[in-house]
Amino acid sequence: MHTALDVNTWAIVGPGCRITHVVNSHEDVSLHFGSEMDDAVEFVLTEDGLDRLVSVAATALADLRAARVLAGVVGQKS
Repeated sequence: MHTALDVNTWAIVGPGCRITHVVNSHEDVSLHFGSEMDDAVEFVLTEDGLDRLVSVAATALADLRAARVLAGVVGQKS
C-alpha cells in the first residue's frame, strides 16, 4: 500500500471508497475501501482490470435498473 504522500485521488466513489493512482506512474490505479488511506483495503488494478471492473459494473447497473422496472419501482435508488 502507498502512503497518502505519494498518491493522487482521481475519483471519490462514495463514503470510504476512492480511486487513486501513484504520482508519476501511468501503470495502474488502486481502488481503496476505508475511511483513512493508511487503514484502507487496497485493490491494485491494471488498465485491463479497471476496464473489466467498469464493464461488469455497467452490466450490473443495467440489470438492476431492468429489475426495478419489472418490479414497478422505477426511479427509486437504494
